[in-house]
Amino acid sequence: MATNAASEGLILVGTDGSERAQRAVDWAAREAEMRGSRLTILTAWTAQHLADATLWAAGYSGSKLLEEIRAQQVAEATMLVEKAARSIRERFPDIEVRTVVQEGDARDALVEYGKDASLIVVGSRGAGPIASVALGSVAFWLTRHAETPVAIVPSESGSAEAHLQHRGVVVGVSLDPLSAKLVAAAAEEAEERQCDLILAFCAWDGRAAKHRWEAVDEAELDDLGVDVVDRLAAAIKKDHPRLEVRRQFARGAADRYLSDLASHHEVLVVGRRSATLLDLLGLGAVGTAVFHDASFVVLVVPLTKADDEEMEASGQVCRPARAG
Repeated sequence: MATNAASEGLILVGTDGSERAQRAVDWAAREAEMRGSRLTILTAWTAQHLADATLWAAGYSGSKLLEEIRAQQVAEATMLVEKAARSIRERFPDIEVRTVVQEGDARDALVEYGKDASLIVVGSRGAGPIASVALGSVAFWLTRHAETPVAIVPSESGSAEAHLQHRGVVVGVSLDPLSAKLVAAAAEEAEERQCDLILAFCAWDGRAAKHRWEAVDEAELDDLGVDVVDRLAAAIKKDHPRLEVRRQFARGAADRYLSDLASHHEVLVVGRRSATLLDLLGLGAVGTAVFHDASFVVLVVPLTKADDEEMEASGQVCRPARAG
C-alpha cells in the first residue's frame, strides 16, 4: 500500500489523549510490530485567541499572555504524546517510536505527515483537538483527502482487541476495475496477519435490501460479477500462493452486507473516490456508510483517476462492457 520506498516502513497515528484515541495508538503499534514498521504518534493543538478587553482586564499585554498560553499548550500537547509513546515503548520495545507535536488543525497535520507514511491510523471518534467536525469526524475527513490508506479503529472499548480473534480480512469487490487495487491491498494485509482473504461481492437487489441482504450461491448471480471475483482471486493466488482466498456472494445492500460480514473478522478493506459534491458529503458512499460506529477496523484505500488509467492500461481488470 505504500507509495514510495521511504514510506514503506512508517505508520502514522493521531491521538488527542482520549481513551478512544489510545485504542487507535495500540492498534497502530500492533500493526507496526507485525509489519516491522516505524511508528509516529502525532498530536495537534490550536492556539487560543482572547479578546483585547480580556487581556487588558487580566493585566497582561496581549503578546505576553498569548506567549504564556502558547507555551502551556505546547507543554500539555508534548506531555500527552510522550505519555502515549512511553506506553508503547514499554509494551513494544522492538518498535522505533517518534512523536510529533503540531500547531494547527489535526486534519491538516495528519494529511501532511501522512504523505511520508504507508498508513494513517485514527480512532472513529475523538474528544479533543482530533474531534468531530461539521460534516463528520476527522476520520471521515481523512478518507476524503488523504493520499495514504487510512485505518479507522472502532471506538467501542475492547472491540479492537476482540476482533483480533476473528481470523480474516474482508474486501468489498465491485465491477469497478479498481477493485483490483483494493484486493491487492487487502491481500498484503491478510498475508501480514497470516489469515484468510475474503472477497465479498454483493449484487444490488431492492427486495433483498429490505432485509439488509441474503447470501446466495454464485450460480444465482450474473456471470459478469462472478467472473470479476474469479479473476481477482486467480491474480491474488498467483502473487500470494500461500494465501487462502475465499469468495462470498450476496444480494441486497452492499454496505449492510459488508458491515455484517466484517463484524466477524479483523479488518474490512474498502475504497473511496472523491469526485462529486455527493461524495464529499458522504452520501451513497459504501466506505462512509460502514465505518461510522463500526465494531471493526476499516481500512480505506484512496482510488484516483491515475489508478483508473494505470489499471485499464494494464488490462488486469477491464471495465465491464454494458449490454446493448
